Amino acid sequence: MKQRYLALALSTLFAGAAPMYLHADAASLADFSGAWRLDDANSDNDAAVTKLLQDESGKEQAANDQQPAQTTAPSPTERAGLHGRRGGGGHAKHDKDDKKTDDEPAKPHAYPLPPLLKTDTVLLIQQDNKNVQIRLNSGETMTARLDGQSQQSLNGNAIVRGHNEAGKLVMDIQFADGSTLQQRWELSSDKHHITISEQWKPFGLQQPVNYKRSYVELGS
Repeated sequence: MKQRYLALALSTLFAGAAPMYLHADAASLADFSGAWRLDDANSDNDAAVTKLLQDESGKEQAANDQQPAQTTAPSPTERAGLHGRRGGGGHAKHDKDDKKTDDEPAKPHAYPLPPLLKTDTVLLIQQDNKNVQIRLNSGETMTARLDGQSQQSLNGNAIVRGHNEAGKLVMDIQFADGSTLQQRWELSSDKHHITISEQWKPFGLQQPVNYKRSYVELGS
């Protein structure tokens, strides 16, 4: 009786697991192997990414500047000091100068561009079931395992992890300074175009900026 119950339980378990396995296998990872060149007309360039970084930095700086003003109120002693200064005519110009200085917005912090932005105009890609190897036009090679495990790459300057997500290649790259870059690779249905949606978060920036790089197959 116990053996029949165990057999029934196992058959039920595997019957329920089979559709999940087939569903996961249905979205197999696209093969990006080949030689590819940057499609400049459909890609964000250095100037565009710099503008994105400036805008995000300025937004975060403005939020930080407003926070103390909303949470900090002057003490009674400070209010008395301000009243005395405003009452004295000899300090009027000084008060105006202080106010002008306080009201001037801080310049947004200048954040670096993604390191790969200068070296990704030509990509030579080799891919198998376990790894993908991307040779950049600088001569550097970025290698990633496709099982989600991390490994050193880019001459030891980064940790790279790759995995399949609904047929797209997702690459998570962490650089030595703490900056991160996430890439989502998508192959067109005709297999002649690659679109890489990228999120760049330099160290110190609170939110990443999003940009796109597009590629066409060499010879097409």
